[in-house]
Amino acid sequence: MSTASLFVRSDNRFVPTEVARGPWSLDFLHGGPVAALLAWAIEQRETDPAFQPARLTVDLFRPVPYSPLEVTSRVVRAGKRVRVIDAGLTANGVEVSRASALLLRHVDVDSPAALDAPSVTPPPPDALPPYEQPFSSEGVAYHTAVEYRRADPESPRGAVVWVRLPFALLPEADMSPLVHAAAIADFVNPFANLPAGTRIGFINADVNVFLHRPPLGDWLCLAVSSRRSARGVAVADAALLDTSGPAGRCLVTSIANPGAMFAGQAADGSVAAR
Repeated sequence: MSTASLFVRSDNRFVPTEVARGPWSLDFLHGGPVAALLAWAIEQRETDPAFQPARLTVDLFRPVPYSPLEVTSRVVRAGKRVRVIDAGLTANGVEVSRASALLLRHVDVDSPAALDAPSVTPPPPDALPPYEQPFSSEGVAYHTAVEYRRADPESPRGAVVWVRLPFALLPEADMSPLVHAAAIADFVNPFANLPAGTRIGFINADVNVFLHRPPLGDWLCLAVSSRRSARGVAVADAALLDTSGPAGRCLVTSIANPGAMFAGQAADGSVAAR
């Protein structure tokens, strides 16, 4: 099957290609393509350019099988300044994931662009060598097909890593800024949890994307700024940047998967239940 896109259409369903597979098992999808497909479905419901996606939350409460998927969406709120759209993903008649997006109308105001501490300014991706990610799996999969450039490969703390996706979402649809951000947000989990140890994996149950502007370009950067854990529940936060600077933030919440070699994969190769 072609690897030019993550999904292809078949009637009203979306069939994943091999590059959408995840690290836990070749029978299940990576969270990135799942989030991207839900973000795309949400954007099909809102075509007014005056509204900007400001927040996307994707709940990954079941492993998504490597099988044809059905996507539904609905407008929850269609206000003059605030709009909310939900989407759901179904496999074999069972809902496996869902998403909710908040869209806000643009307003021209005289306000500082940033009121926080100085942001991370990583070297541009073309100034960094290719990075071999440590998350291995047999066969072609999403996390092995993606290109990485890491700014701090020796750091024991959270990573600062550029990510490029060498494929489209669908053959007929390139990735919009929201879909692009959703597609890489899942990587916050493994890169934030690398310092936790190779035998204590964490599997994320969601991804959250917050945008103050659309991220642009082929390369997007995740700069992990914090990761806190207690009683097997972890929250990781990363700045989202493009080559022009900060565009938003990505957060994930994860649950410990004892014995895992990396986020989501158990030592015996089994898939942890969400």
